Amino acid sequence: MKTNHVLRACFIILFLVSISCSDDDQPAKPKPDGAKLQSLFIENRDQMKQQFTVDAEAGGSVTSEMGVIIDFPAGCFLSLDDDIVTGAVTIEFVEIFDRSTMLLSNMPTLGKTGDDKMAMLISGGEFFMNARQGETPLKPVKGFKIIAPVDNTGEADFDMGVFTGEEECEDDDCDVILSLIHI
Repeated sequence: MKTNHVLRACFIILFLVSISCSDDDQPAKPKPDGAKLQSLFIENRDQMKQQFTVDAEAGGSVTSEMGVIIDFPAGCFLSLDDDIVTGAVTIEFVEIFDRSTMLLSNMPTLGKTGDDKMAMLISGGEFFMNARQGETPLKPVKGFKIIAPVDNTGEADFDMGVFTGEEECEDDDCDVILSLIHI
């Protein structure tokens, strides 16, 4: 009889415990937040920015953290009013060599080929360069040269062509159009 009371008490306790547990006690699952994700992308890109100073009249050469050399010829910057720039120019430079960094900074990993098909980028590096004098943006009047070490991406791929990317965007959905130039 005593055993029967113990069993009943155990069943009652088990029943009370089971009904007191509900899905409401579960922690809330995180909800996607596009604004936070975009903020993370911008923060990641900002952390990758390197700054250099170049004399606009004399030109110069700078070397990035990963060994990329950027050569600027003398007199290679114009103001937005098309005036030749003199004095110190601030160069902002971002270099990306791997797909994970491309993804974490919301940079393209796919591009459209000449026949309008999507393909994974085979990259020797992805670069962003901005020139300004004070807070005023500048534009290049002459080209500049970027030399990227092949060691940053593995080994030389002699079939890879140089490409220029043009973005075609519709509502934040961007494709990079690849124009292959074999050198």
